[in-house]
Amino acid sequence: MANLSSKIWVFWSDEWVGNVLSDSHQQLSIIFKNQVLQKEICVTAVYARCNALDRLELWDELENISINSDISWIVGGDFNVVLDASEKLGGLPITNIETVDFAHCVNVCALNEIKYTGSSYTWWNGRIKDECIFKRLDRVFGNLVFLQQFPVSEVQHLVREGSDHAPLLLQCNSNNERVSKPFRFLNFWVKHGDLLQVVKENWEMDI
Repeated sequence: MANLSSKIWVFWSDEWVGNVLSDSHQQLSIIFKNQVLQKEICVTAVYARCNALDRLELWDELENISINSDISWIVGGDFNVVLDASEKLGGLPITNIETVDFAHCVNVCALNEIKYTGSSYTWWNGRIKDECIFKRLDRVFGNLVFLQQFPVSEVQHLVREGSDHAPLLLQCNSNNERVSKPFRFLNFWVKHGDLLQVVKENWEMDI
């Protein structure tokens, strides 16, 4: 389905049921419920406007969603602004005026950025040499509930192809580390007459 401006499209598989929570020109928020696991997650896809004043509307919308979000919530897409000066290479220096509203929204919504792999920059202006500019405009955040359910999730910054933005691939992973099981030995085996022979044969076979 598409959002109000038809610039954001969201697709999902049949095992999920999606209900629109909020739809505007800069974001589309859908609550998905897995029909098998009966688990819910809110997904907000973002395509922010280039103008800082226009983005104020987006920040307000995200803050309103966060107030009522007591389930897993991920927010991702093109925010059209960086968070600090290190996320831009080339062009004019970044000022606090450009970043403060975005940073305030992230803080109010209690969002944490999901770690990423790949290039540090997700957008390129398509020019070279002195006119070349790289920025990190695309990212994915998760709220505390999401991070508790999927603590080792990761975003991959894929290679740009046919676009000035790099695609983002989010892998939602829980901590599935194997737990070492303790060695258990039943004492009644020592009373078995063939115990030593069985142990010897299996030990030599493993070697």
